[in-house]
Amino acid sequence: MSRREFDCIGDDGLDVLLFDGPLVEVEITAPLEFVDYLRASALPAFPIIRGLAQIDTGAAVSAVDPSVFERLGIPSIDREMVQTAHGLSELDRYNASVSFPQLDLSPLSLRYVLGGQILRQSAEGADIIMLVGRDLLQYLTFTYDGPCARFIIVTP
Repeated sequence: MSRREFDCIGDDGLDVLLFDGPLVEVEITAPLEFVDYLRASALPAFPIIRGLAQIDTGAAVSAVDPSVFERLGIPSIDREMVQTAHGLSELDRYNASVSFPQLDLSPLSLRYVLGGQILRQSAEGADIIMLVGRDLLQYLTFTYDGPCARFIIVTP
């Protein structure tokens, strides 16, 4: 079991947790099977897009900004009507994989992940490219400590 505490007071004293919510570093790339195939075949690695993921306990499923898939050259595999915070939307779905460099967690498959309009800058200027929903949070223990401007993630 691994425990990681995230202090969310920025360099300028800003409570980043209050403005952005809980953020973790994220890396998104091709589906795990394809990444493994490239590695086993001694072929060049598939590109990786790095950014931030916002933890959203209110989201049933995770979503990644479609611009990430466009930059990676990963095509949409399906479209689906989904209920979002802004009402019903028809969103593309993609296959990819995700890793969280700050966590002691193996890369995870993102099968049929939603392509939602996520992209925005965090209070400290880095791009938020993903929302982590309960579909991935089920593998973690997540504690939000607002008064201390921190959150804690425990991985199995």
